[in-house]
Formats: sequence, structure tokens, C-alpha cells
Amino acid sequence: MLRNIICLSAFLLLLIVTHCSKDPTGPTTVASETWLLNDVGTQNYCDLSFSKYDNGSVSVSGKWYYYFFGYRITCSFLSGSATVVDSSVTITASGTASYPPDSSGDADTSAFTLQMNGSFKAGKSRGGWEIHFADTLWEGWVDPGDFSGTIQSGSGITSL
Repeated sequence: MLRNIICLSAFLLLLIVTHCSKDPTGPTTVASETWLLNDVGTQNYCDLSFSKYDNGSVSVSGKWYYYFFGYRITCSFLSGSATVVDSSVTITASGTASYPPDSSGDADTSAFTLQMNGSFKAGKSRGGWEIHFADTLWEGWVDPGDFSGTIQSGSGITSL
């Protein structure tokens, strides 16, 4: 009986020590940048934020504003990742696009995936993007495009 209590106590102590030794907050942000990207030849734009972590991963968040028949569609992406190799950046993000109420009062939303590939160097960026919507009624309404942009703040992620 005493042996079982000692074994159980040792096991519980081991669980407590290993659980407490892990960082509950996850990776630490070591650098961040914010960018303003413009869809070339349109009034569409993107506010994009990069966060680099101590484990080497890079996440992205932001909003893409797309004008469609006079209405501004807001595509908010809160989950995304970036691969940065020198000045070449590939971004994959997902989120929800929101179409505001139109003149009839109808509003709509759709999940989406946004893919961007480009060059981010010396505070300037250029590249291409495309978006795919989960709602089949939305798919096909938005053609892929090109972007250009400038860094707004931060450093330490894209090339200088």
C-alpha cells in the first residue's frame, strides 16, 4: 500500500514538473512588420502584418479590401503563414469575406483562401495574388491580380 502511494506521488510529481516546464504561451515574437499592399490598377488594397517567432516561423494577419459593384468586401484573415527566403515571400492565409448589406438589405459571407507570392525588399514589394472562396456562388467573381506595396512599420522579417 505504501509502495503504491509512493509510486502515485512520484508519477504526479513528474506530471507537474513536466507540465510546468513547458512554455504555456508558445513561441515568442522576435520581429514584426506591417505593409500596405495595393492591387495594381484598382482601388483594392491589403493591410498585412507579419510576425516572426523565436522558433523561426512567420505568421500573417490582416484584411484585404476588395471593391465589387461599388460595395467594399472585407476579407479578414486571422490565420496565415509566410515562407520568407531572402526577398522571396509566399503567403497562404484563410479567413472570412464579408459582403455588406446591399440596396435590398442582403448581406453574405464566405470562407476563403488567399495565396500571395512576391518580392519584399528594401521596403518595397511586388507580386501576384489569387483568392478562392468556399461558397461556389462567390468563386469566379474575383480574378487573380498583381500587387505592389510599401512597408509601414517594423523590420527583421523581409529583406532590407
